[in-house]
Amino acid sequence: MDNFEIRENVLFANIDLYWENHAEFREKCEELLKQDFEEIILDFTDVSFIFSAYMGTIGHLLADTARLNKRLTIRISENMTWLFELVGFEKMINIEVVA
Repeated sequence: MDNFEIRENVLFANIDLYWENHAEFREKCEELLKQDFEEIILDFTDVSFIFSAYMGTIGHLLADTARLNKRLTIRISENMTWLFELVGFEKMINIEVVA
């Protein structure tokens, strides 16, 4: 299983998001942006740690999706909601909390 996997309009993270895999994540986000979907979904339901650089990349992805008239949705587990609330993303991005 790959660290990051694209299936249709969803980018699945199959690992915790540490610095070592950040470049690969950015590449997959760019690949997903190029596809012809109106909504892009980042599925972080199996993620229990997100390094801060990923939050910046998500912010850039939000700007890119808005520029391209696309929507960004992020799926997270309940234990990660605090992080997205702390950063303020829940006000700008559709957050789906998966129990």
